[in-house]
Amino acid sequence: MKQLRTLGLLVLVLGGLLAYLYFVDAEKPVGEAEAKPKVFGVEADQIDALKISTIAGGDAELAKNADGWALTAPQALKADDAEVSGITSSLASVTVERVVDENPSDPGQYGLKEPAVEVSFRVKGSKDFKTLQLGGKSPTGSDMYAKTADSPKVFMVYAHLESSFNRTPFDLRDKKILSFDRDKVDRIEVRRGPELLTFIKANGEWRATTPVEARGDFGAIEGLLSRLQSTQMRAIVEESAADLKQYGLEPAAIEVTVSAGSARAGLAIGTKDAEGQLRVRDIARTQVVAVPGDLLTDFEKAASDFRRKDVFDFRAFNVDTLEITRDGAAVVFERLKGKGKDGADAWRNATANKELDAAKFEPFVTKLSGLRAQSFAAAADKTGLDTPSLAVKATFDEGKKNETVRIGRVGTDAFAGRADEPGAAKLDGAALDEILKDLDTFK
Repeated sequence: MKQLRTLGLLVLVLGGLLAYLYFVDAEKPVGEAEAKPKVFGVEADQIDALKISTIAGGDAELAKNADGWALTAPQALKADDAEVSGITSSLASVTVERVVDENPSDPGQYGLKEPAVEVSFRVKGSKDFKTLQLGGKSPTGSDMYAKTADSPKVFMVYAHLESSFNRTPFDLRDKKILSFDRDKVDRIEVRRGPELLTFIKANGEWRATTPVEARGDFGAIEGLLSRLQSTQMRAIVEESAADLKQYGLEPAAIEVTVSAGSARAGLAIGTKDAEGQLRVRDIARTQVVAVPGDLLTDFEKAASDFRRKDVFDFRAFNVDTLEITRDGAAVVFERLKGKGKDGADAWRNATANKELDAAKFEPFVTKLSGLRAQSFAAAADKTGLDTPSLAVKATFDEGKKNETVRIGRVGTDAFAGRADEPGAAKLDGAALDEILKDLDTFK
């Protein structure tokens, strides 16, 4: 009985202790038990200078200015703002996971006699730098030993911070191969040996001027600018090359020039190395760098790939009138804005003075405006455009614009020609036949 009473008392004491702990913890704010102290009480945007040193070498110094971050040593270069932001964010958020030794007699046992990585920073308004030193990793590899330069205390931080801070000057520099104001670019030239492709931008539209004068494919031409802006150097092949010929850069296989008014920037593209990387250079410099080999994809395209494939400029939503002449007989269709049911637009055959079913006519207009070139005919090809079987004149954008397209047939092949473009576009004959079949129902 005495043992039972003793056991009962122990249970009561244990229960009381558990209840005490429960209610004490309940008083704490959520997350307080897991809150870990930050190594530095700093905000990322307060940092305006950095110094990074690694055992592997390649020490770097950076400073923040009005235009963003810049490398100041070992060279004065524009920095990669995204890379540097990763470092400042990590410095602001790094926490002490666990204190290992308040005053170690031998920091070397933690890999901190010669730290693998040392990153220092300065905040706005201060002259002094604060420094974080990273040493060896824990046995599990998930944490690293660390300390600050102004204290002997060794603590643990997450090991992933090593990749955040262990950055070389090359990692930190801006690796864009060309810098230009894309919104102001109004001319692009691509020279491939004796072949020259030229594109001019006016009123927001691209137009090819050589080797043929034609409407430009906006997406394809803008794609050239995207590749130039997004491609980054992977390595510096030679800082100042005296012999460019060895890299296929004198003369260059391809030379691309972008112009924004009088400002110009250009890239010379040479040969690939054993790893398939391209050697290129800014035409204003002798530095040769390596970039991904797929940069060639866009710049090796045929001239016709940069021509607009849409036969018509108008669209179903903005066309005002269509005058379609077939085998010498013309019929005019006109849009009546807001004259349909519930204020919708209506359509009528103005030649026959006949109202049309808009629900059926609109799909016909969409098909017509959607005609696209499958390819472009050579100058010697027969196209039937000398005696066209069909001509379409459209007015659109509230009468501000108009265009005329002639369509010829040679056997089962169909071709379209515009007055503002040379040659002819080869069409899908089956798609054209379907349009002509629909046209007959609206006469």
